[in-house]
Amino acid sequence: MTTDAPMPQAAERLRLLLIDDDTVDRMAIRRKLAEAGVDADFHECADAEHGSATLDRGGFDAVLLDYHLPGANGSAVLARARGGRTPIVVLSGQTSPQIVAELMKEGASDYLVKDGLTSERLATTVRNAISGSRARLLAVERAAALRVLVEATAPVVGSDFFSVLVRHLALAAHARHVAVAELIDDGGTCRSLALWSDGALQPPREWAVATAPCREVLAGGAAVERADAHLDFAARQGQLAATAYLGLALRDDHGRPLGTLSLWSDAPPQGSARASLDAILAVVVERAAAELLRLRTQTALTSSLRLEKGLTGCARALLADVQPPRTLDLALRHLVETTNASAITLFENEEDGAGDRCLRRTASATIGEATLPAPEVLPYRSGLRRWENDLSSGLAVGGLVRHLPGDEQSLLAGVRTVLALPVNVRGEWVGFLRIDDCRTDYRWLKEEVRLLRSGADLVGAYLERRGPLHGLRRQGLPASVER
Repeated sequence: MTTDAPMPQAAERLRLLLIDDDTVDRMAIRRKLAEAGVDADFHECADAEHGSATLDRGGFDAVLLDYHLPGANGSAVLARARGGRTPIVVLSGQTSPQIVAELMKEGASDYLVKDGLTSERLATTVRNAISGSRARLLAVERAAALRVLVEATAPVVGSDFFSVLVRHLALAAHARHVAVAELIDDGGTCRSLALWSDGALQPPREWAVATAPCREVLAGGAAVERADAHLDFAARQGQLAATAYLGLALRDDHGRPLGTLSLWSDAPPQGSARASLDAILAVVVERAAAELLRLRTQTALTSSLRLEKGLTGCARALLADVQPPRTLDLALRHLVETTNASAITLFENEEDGAGDRCLRRTASATIGEATLPAPEVLPYRSGLRRWENDLSSGLAVGGLVRHLPGDEQSLLAGVRTVLALPVNVRGEWVGFLRIDDCRTDYRWLKEEVRLLRSGADLVGAYLERRGPLHGLRRQGLPASVER
């Protein structure tokens, strides 16, 4: 017999209700189950009325019911218990195909003939009845929970969708932890869009893709199952662990990975319960991937519109040039007010007395309590040689400050995310715009970087028209550039 839930284990103590008017038969049943290794507490009743009343109070793993009882037969007990949660095994001194068929229609889990009944047969029947009943109840509960999951998430969009998803999925799958995460940092890091752990939503977490089992999930095309899989978060944010792990990848229409959906459970579902979970997960993963793509598109569009507004203000300020000593400061303010940044600073290159290149802060704009980078003049050799090499080659520099080399981190105290973009005049690198975020670990979108490069180009065009404040004259550029 195939079961959908684990069989009762030998160490599990069962609670059994024995309804039989024959004292000798009751003793024989208890003895046979004990011989087969079934550890059980018995509650005994000698008639249908008392037996039904006791069953109504609940708390039993199974019922052993004699068919022939004084006053009423076993059918009366079955009729009263119809739709109940406790499996009932009927025993009788005789066999009749017609009676067996009727009893099974009335809800009996199985039927046994007392004569010649062995200990193993009795024990196996009881265990199968219990495991089958538990599996059916579990499947019904999971189906109801999964139906609620679909109904709850259907009308929700945006970031709220992921929070609703993990909470209801944890209930539906009986999972301790559920996480939906997106890939960031060019696929090297996962960041949770929503994380449900031990009964509550948790703050966002990050972890390295190389950390098992995330790498397997993203590399494969099917669900990944692991035993005792744990996940270590970044920056000492703790870890997740449970007896069993199930992970699936979120992918776009071209099969490219977007992120992961992960569940950690102490008792993973089996049989029909697992089949129900797999069916709903297939739908959930598709919906989560579509919602992530939609959210990314919306975020990129919103950010682009905001930055384009900032670029327009920046361009107008530079063209108007009504306050030449402060024009660049005013132009940069338009940019910083339309980004997530705390400060934007223009650094221009100049040479020190030894002929080594330095950077000088020449214009800036800040938001809130953000402070200007210090000192005002700084040699590249003091820890920014990598910046000098990359920026002079036309590359952007930056990222999370905690991921940068140590000598660069020491120059960026109080900054959490930095982005540096080269400023050029007639093809010559003359400095850079440094954009600081002191409040969050913000990752710049590619479209944002592209638009901000346009801001750096506007600054370069202004310097070409007005002349740089410091560096170009020392670099020997044509006088026409200095006007």
